[in-house]
Amino acid sequence: MLGALVAVAMLGGGELALRAAGVPDPGLYEGDPAWLWYLRPELDRVVPGPSGDFRVQTTAEGLRGPSPPSNGPWTLVLGCSTTFGWGVEAEEAWPARLARLSDLAVVNGGVPGWSTAQAVRGAGRWLDAGPTEVILAFGVRDAWPASRSDVEARPTHPLLLSQLGRLLRSLTHGERSAAPSRGRVADAGAFRVPPAAFAENTRRLVARAGDAEVHLLWFPQQEARTPWRRALEAVGPVIAPTLDPVDYFTDDPVHLTPSGHARLAVAVADALSAAAAPAPEGKPPGLR
Repeated sequence: MLGALVAVAMLGGGELALRAAGVPDPGLYEGDPAWLWYLRPELDRVVPGPSGDFRVQTTAEGLRGPSPPSNGPWTLVLGCSTTFGWGVEAEEAWPARLARLSDLAVVNGGVPGWSTAQAVRGAGRWLDAGPTEVILAFGVRDAWPASRSDVEARPTHPLLLSQLGRLLRSLTHGERSAAPSRGRVADAGAFRVPPAAFAENTRRLVARAGDAEVHLLWFPQQEARTPWRRALEAVGPVIAPTLDPVDYFTDDPVHLTPSGHARLAVAVADALSAAAAPAPEGKPPGLR
């Protein structure tokens, strides 16, 4: 018993010491990289991007950009790194540009690496804050080739998520990261979220949004990913802008350049404005 207590005390002391020293570096994310992760709150870091360094700052809620307002209408945008704005500054990302174009309070809920599977598990922390409008901008990571689907993923054992466990894992196998992949991934025989599951996850997110007006955005991609787009269109009306190859980084054709974000923001603002206009009799303008 005494030996066990000493071992526990030593492990506990080692864990506290590693946390205090920041070893290993916790990086941009907290949570489980195999199941559900978030951006760490109150970050202020400069990280390498596809065309140079960019700054990542987060709120106390782990959001890039403003926190949800305490009152009044506001729009929540949910998505992956293409919504977060990987490789560009916060004010250059399309949700921030949308806020300036439309004079809306827009909260950027993009989390790098998220598919609809993570959104179903974890987006409730922001959906429950009561947005009046929600834009779902998923599809990029859902259609990503993977060795196994997100549905088959299982939570990591808590001991392996400790600082000591992460240190041992990084020394032996290298630590998995939630950071977005660069460029195209070769087909591995499976996808993170198959089309049918993508549609079902989207329906669950729409239901979780409650009374908020929901808009479905098919994020413009250079590869067609037609089955996922059709699955989304089966859920409801879809905003589907198109962009040119020049709007993407040359070395990272998944993520948009600042000018690409600007063009996307204009397209989304125009679509939202059109949806808000009176619809023809008998034809509702949007999902709700």
